[in-house]
Amino acid sequence: MASEKFTCPPQPATGAGTFSDNLVGFQLVAGGGLTQGNFEFTTGITEKSNRTFTTGVFSNPINLEGLGVNSVAQSRVIFENNFKVYPNFDLTQVTNFTSYGSMVKRISTSVENIINYFPAALEVTFMDENYVTGTTATNISYNQITNETSFNLNVSRIRNPFDIDFTVNATRNLSLREIKVSDLRNMTTEFKKYSLIIDGVGHDVTYITPTTSQTTGTLKLYIKGDVFLGKTVIYDDLVIRPNDYEVNSF
Repeated sequence: MASEKFTCPPQPATGAGTFSDNLVGFQLVAGGGLTQGNFEFTTGITEKSNRTFTTGVFSNPINLEGLGVNSVAQSRVIFENNFKVYPNFDLTQVTNFTSYGSMVKRISTSVENIINYFPAALEVTFMDENYVTGTTATNISYNQITNETSFNLNVSRIRNPFDIDFTVNATRNLSLREIKVSDLRNMTTEFKKYSLIIDGVGHDVTYITPTTSQTTGTLKLYIKGDVFLGKTVIYDDLVIRPNDYEVNSF
């Protein structure tokens, strides 16, 4: 009887046709792979998901010119006024901790000081207090030589809750007031400390033509730069107030 010899592990390139071709091991099988008849290779691929992140709108860079500060020295003054704090630890001075007098009078005096010295503003809106709409600035003109924009404001449409005086008699009128107010209320002489605010951006006032009355007439202002970009009339809300340096100093 003839005998057949087997070699383990099998020597051929594959394990097909041998006694061990169905065993789980490291032998190679037809078609490549490890005992492919017993194991199946599968491939799973997950595609990358693209995501869009919305960061919103970034604010414009902050600089001294945008804050109404003309020099580094002015910015230092603001910093010192805001951050100079001197604690008083002298417990022997009772007057440092106690105030004598009427609390009502003390509070009323504080409120009056705030009202009289608060940096006031003029406001011209598209809709006035009587719900009447209209232009806010007229007769707008830009002078390329002086780089100034001039325009007119209808005094009857100006909201002036803190009684800023922009008339030719502003200095005398303020001196006759029973209660002293901030010098900034005299816009006729302090106009260089004012700015025109449009959409949160300040533009320096370079000159004004005072009026003869605070209730009627036309107030003419001159602003640095081409503010209205060629427009002759506008309907946007306008605010004329002391610049950021004066406000921060207060």
